[in-house]
Amino acid sequence: MVNLDGFLADRGDSFTLFEASDGITGAFDTVDFAPLASGRWREVRTATSYGFQVAPIPLPAGAWLLATGLGLLGTLAVRRRA
Repeated sequence: MVNLDGFLADRGDSFTLFEASDGITGAFDTVDFAPLASGRWREVRTATSYGFQVAPIPLPAGAWLLATGLGLLGTLAVRRRA
């Protein structure tokens, strides 16, 4: 988490850096922010605004497969007992 005068950025928080009613062109080569304890910075860009949001770190595919497999095994075990 980023602590700025007591403020802690959390997942879902978003920050608009600038807005332009006539639109925004161009891009930054790099944008460096402090690392977050839980989550990651995600660029949020629309036709008229540019900013960042704290997004959750996605689980790797292997973790999803493991969780799904364990859930399936649990379902099968419950059905056999009945």
